[in-house]
Amino acid sequence: MDETRNRIAGRQIGLRVKELRERRGWTRSQLAAYAGVDPAYITNLEHGKMVRPGAEALERIARALGVPLHVLTQGLIPPPPPRPPQDLLRELERSMPIAIPLLSGSISAGPGSIVDYEYVPREPPFSERPEAFLALPVRGDCMEPIISDGDVVIVDTQTEARPGDIVVAEHDGQVYVKELGFHQGRPALIARQGQEPILIDETTAVRGVVIRVIKRLRRW
Repeated sequence: MDETRNRIAGRQIGLRVKELRERRGWTRSQLAAYAGVDPAYITNLEHGKMVRPGAEALERIARALGVPLHVLTQGLIPPPPPRPPQDLLRELERSMPIAIPLLSGSISAGPGSIVDYEYVPREPPFSERPEAFLALPVRGDCMEPIISDGDVVIVDTQTEARPGDIVVAEHDGQVYVKELGFHQGRPALIARQGQEPILIDETTAVRGVVIRVIKRLRRW
């Protein structure tokens, strides 16, 4: 009877340790390192294989978990602290779909093209600034392997472009997706597949920075 009772108690302690560990987002190895015990000890404890866990080891585990020892031995696990209202509101906002303008034409990863506007729904996690984003289909392959013909790029129109960014830019009446960089010491729009760089001049306007690529996996 005593052995059965001890086995049940050991299993309950293991469940409490597991709950507290997972609440902190730790692995068994992390808890073992923080408590200074063997990882196998944590595994056996959580699986209910420790009939009579040692008091010293339990004290170390409780200290690592930031709870008194009686929380493990008596099961008085405190409830998790309430989340701040602003965190809940931010999570709700991020879960809400937003509409991003999708250009009905294509931006060029090649010779260039003119585009018009059309709205379609998208759901990236950018609800704080929904007006900042555009979704644009790409035509051409000069930005392979990052961006392929037929992909759609999500563009942040409010982020300042820096050298090395992939940007959407207008130049001489055409719209391009290229890397912002330098050619012979002059600012330029750079392709990745051997095309001549486009030197930036008074006809060039960077419209935004590419922050996401939606890959087209199937050709219809």
